[in-house]
Amino acid sequence: MALKDKVWIIALVSAILSLVGWATPYIWTWVGTIHSMIWSWGLIFVTASGIWFIMQIMVAGIFIIISAISILVTGILSKKRENLKKMGLIWLVAGILSLLGVFTPLLMGIPAFGLSIGFYLPLFGGIIAIIAGIIALYVS
Repeated sequence: MALKDKVWIIALVSAILSLVGWATPYIWTWVGTIHSMIWSWGLIFVTASGIWFIMQIMVAGIFIIISAISILVTGILSKKRENLKKMGLIWLVAGILSLLGVFTPLLMGIPAFGLSIGFYLPLFGGIIAIIAGIIALYVS
């Protein structure tokens, strides 16, 4: 089996990492007895003041979920190896979109201390999607 026959598995791993990262807290910090968790899709939980939503970080969550779903769907479709170059281009764009989603909250001024698994999994998922896209574009 050549690498181009298994590139769809690389894309599926990328999508799963991004989806799990999207569902877990992006930042998890605590100061004394006050704990706070921020998800990339907008949910913020602070033990002192309850639950509320923030619109700015939701942009990141939207980028990550669109990227993960598109990689997942195209990864399943590319198992048949039809139009692998087109799938590779979609994976490349979706990987870049995932990285954009990962770094958007940091560019919006959310503090970078306490980055959690919700930051790292979409980051690795985006990088793996870019690698899968490059493999699909240049190996096949």
